[in-house]
Amino acid sequence: PLQEQFTLRMNAKSIELAAQLVPATYIQQGLDAVRSREKLVTTLLAQRRLPDDGWDDGSVELLLQTLSAMDSNNFRGSAGAGEREARVFSSIVARRHFYLSHGVGRSGDVAAVQPKAAGSSLMVQLANAMAKDVLRFAGLRAVESALVLPVATGMSLTLVLLQLKETKPNARYVIWPRIDQKSCFKSIVAAGLTPLVLETVLVKEAGKVGGQLQTDLVGMAELLNRDGMGIDGCSRIVNKSLATCSSSFKLWQAKKISFAMTLATFCPNIADTKEKSRQLTLLGAMLFSRGVSGAR
Repeated sequence: PLQEQFTLRMNAKSIELAAQLVPATYIQQGLDAVRSREKLVTTLLAQRRLPDDGWDDGSVELLLQTLSAMDSNNFRGSAGAGEREARVFSSIVARRHFYLSHGVGRSGDVAAVQPKAAGSSLMVQLANAMAKDVLRFAGLRAVESALVLPVATGMSLTLVLLQLKETKPNARYVIWPRIDQKSCFKSIVAAGLTPLVLETVLVKEAGKVGGQLQTDLVGMAELLNRDGMGIDGCSRIVNKSLATCSSSFKLWQAKKISFAMTLATFCPNIADTKEKSRQLTLLGAMLFSRGVSGAR
């Protein structure tokens, strides 16, 4: 069985020999602790979803080390000269990645199982299964599969837009509520679509300095109906900036934190430009620590 590859359980002879060095009761106690960790792995392989209780670091490391030992480049006595077998020069880099460095995928299919990397391939499949579980937990009950890829914001959005473009081939436009995030704009262009930039509006409140930047919903409605495009003619690919770029921009009705301010009168009592720049940096760091980013 597959789970037998993960076991570190001593065989009867090993237990007998160990008992000659340490009392058998202590050996058995230690084996029980090891088996409790093995049970976690067995449950993960069987259920293929996020565990109800989080694992401790030791259990996670045990799983990763066991998976890496299943890759051919980590076989004892292996020369590591295969086509996809990893050869890591720096031992620091190897340890940092738990010696998991073998390539995955096969023949252009990143989701395919790599025969020489059983451990890495298994880790990929487990990651995909847990990602699907997270999506379903988030409310996307219709999700049938998931694929975890090491890509950043721009490429992720490009892949999503390309998929939406395939399902709606007549769509050409993406309404983009403008934010200071270049990845969103570049992903639209890379997907072969045309961005319709929607400027944000500055809403001022009586008795308060500055204001708040909000999405122009009226302008969005006008874009949807511009030149008779209508809902069907205009792409429904509305770039959900508030969701996909939450780390760069946040706007919550219950706790609005987006704002505009001028730096013309910032620290007027400080003449030294370097000190003023330092104070401005401190202000930016304070805002970022409170979830406000993209400040200009």
